[in-house]
Amino acid sequence: MLKKRLLFGILVLSLVLTLAGFAAEDFEWLPAPEYIEIGSINAFTGPQAISGEVMRRGHEVAVEKINAEGGIHGIPVRMVYEDGKGTNEGTVAALNKLIYDHQVMVALVTDFSSLNHAVAPLAARAEIPVLYGGTAWSLRELKNPWMFGSRTNDRLNSAIMAKFIVEKLGHTKIAALYSDETFGQGGYEWTSRALKENYGIEPLTAQKFARGTKDYTAQLLAIKRSGATCIFSWSTNPEDDGIILRQMRQLGLDVDLVGNSSFSSLAITVRIAGEDAEGIYSICDYTVAQGGWSKYLNDELMKKYGEPADSDMQWPYDTTLVIAEALRNAGIIREINGRKMIMPVKQARQAIREALLNIRDFNEGTTKTYHCDEYQDLAHSMVIVRITNGQHEFIESVEYGV
Repeated sequence: MLKKRLLFGILVLSLVLTLAGFAAEDFEWLPAPEYIEIGSINAFTGPQAISGEVMRRGHEVAVEKINAEGGIHGIPVRMVYEDGKGTNEGTVAALNKLIYDHQVMVALVTDFSSLNHAVAPLAARAEIPVLYGGTAWSLRELKNPWMFGSRTNDRLNSAIMAKFIVEKLGHTKIAALYSDETFGQGGYEWTSRALKENYGIEPLTAQKFARGTKDYTAQLLAIKRSGATCIFSWSTNPEDDGIILRQMRQLGLDVDLVGNSSFSSLAITVRIAGEDAEGIYSICDYTVAQGGWSKYLNDELMKKYGEPADSDMQWPYDTTLVIAEALRNAGIIREINGRKMIMPVKQARQAIREALLNIRDFNEGTTKTYHCDEYQDLAHSMVIVRITNGQHEFIESVEYGV
């Protein structure tokens, strides 16, 4: 009798689990498409048009690598681009097109924090996982369950910057120069906070500018009059950075400058500034000097486009690889009766979000190991470089734990 009851209990449990499985999968699998499309919003027109093309190149090298390795369980991927035009309205319109016209399952958004803020409500309403390159801490404070940061946030970047200026370069007379957007304002505030709390230092002057400004004379002369020996700068636009560096030298402002990652852009900042970029420092995401996958990206870009890699290509490249890892782990592709099938868009978006939350120790990126933390940030390290003879000189790498 005991054996019969035990057998009956096992059968009932098996039936319950089977029914639960069917209940959980309350959708119909669909024939897999020829390609799995990943959405990307870049600025191909407007003030950041150069940056948009540079980002696209990083995506394309990543796509070639993913597809050479078998795609997503045998289905190749491709990017679908929409022009955000570098504006809030344009970026929101671009994400709308990716969500509703292209029906993408996951999208990658710009590295401009103000634009990331603009699309956050739409991502939440549409319930689509969005990976963004903006580093402003205010984006993390949104606690948007559908948004994932793919670059190291500015709280960490600011602490790295302040420590390097004081402990490595030995400066105490420091000025700030920053753009008036969310990114620039946040970087200035967090770096100033780190300087004051950790070293008792406050900036001698803080100069703000609008993105796209062509004349920085007033700000740079104010810094020169302050007696500062070092400038820390937070800027969203590498084209602005190149002009700033040129005008610094024209005004005889011979001081150290430590900038955020846009100052390390060889393709834009250094190309515009030329020899006036010599000797500046940048807290950045990428340098080929680290070798390994960093060198791979650089070599592939040289072969494909005849230009070296930099941070503006690196983060789209790395982020595309992270997305591919999530697509593989999400189980959105299944073989049924010998045919490849795919989840419907709604369920696939949820599965991809869960897979992103569970990214751990993904080390196929260039200079970083990716893992998702409580703020849904995936990156936690930076490198410091110096511009020497128009190239990056590697100074040090800093990794922060989750």
